[in-house]
Amino acid sequence: MGDEKDIIATIKQLRQELGTIHEESRDSSVAFERLRRWKERAVEQLQILISEEEAARLAQKRMTSFSLRDPSGNYMREANLYDAHMETLQHELERNPSFIMKRKSEKQEVQPRNWMARIERLLSRFHVVARQMRSRYERRSTLEVQDEYDVQDLLHALLKTDFDDIRTEEWTPSYAGAASRMDFLLKEEQTVVEVKKTRATLKEKDIGSQLLVDVQRYRTHPDCKVLICFVYDPEGLIGNPRGLINDLQKQSTAELKVVVIINPM
Repeated sequence: MGDEKDIIATIKQLRQELGTIHEESRDSSVAFERLRRWKERAVEQLQILISEEEAARLAQKRMTSFSLRDPSGNYMREANLYDAHMETLQHELERNPSFIMKRKSEKQEVQPRNWMARIERLLSRFHVVARQMRSRYERRSTLEVQDEYDVQDLLHALLKTDFDDIRTEEWTPSYAGAASRMDFLLKEEQTVVEVKKTRATLKEKDIGSQLLVDVQRYRTHPDCKVLICFVYDPEGLIGNPRGLINDLQKQSTAELKVVVIINPM
């Protein structure tokens, strides 16, 4: 029972931390941010200690409705949702550990593909690939990445090396009276990749504004839990890339994680 006891102790500690978030936070926005970070850690712990399946069960737990007039109540309902899940898991481990631990023993020995890390590496090397595409044998014709459509075409081909279900004809929910077509939806991973390319008439401020609108659109999309904003800036037109990244990633919530990658940087 040593292994099960360690897992139960971890779950108890996570539940204890969850119970202190609200009383230690100065306002609801801080509480929600701490709750989001708690959930990320809890999901990672379940993935390591038990299984991908058990981690996914917690990751998929989320509130479906909120009251604009009751932010504190919204927080408590969401926190109680997560605590109920962890309490039930703890109860199962205490009463029927063999059923839960069977999932752990059945995990593949090879670590599951870290698809998020793969996308981040791919996007961080995009400029290198685009530059290499220009160097062809005997100056044969190639893809010159000159505009946003070229970026999308090359990125689509690169994503195909790792992902099978890539959708390009999905429409986002309406925001401010208008709908928009997303660039790439990775259906199984519940991830959207939005592409921007800087140019003389589309610099830092405009790209930031456009991506803020995109974030608002995807908050209500049922298949988007992670939004990756990829900004290709070969001419270095973004003066403060780290600031743009920080500002946009602060828009993350428990329901939607926002990741921003600018390349080259």
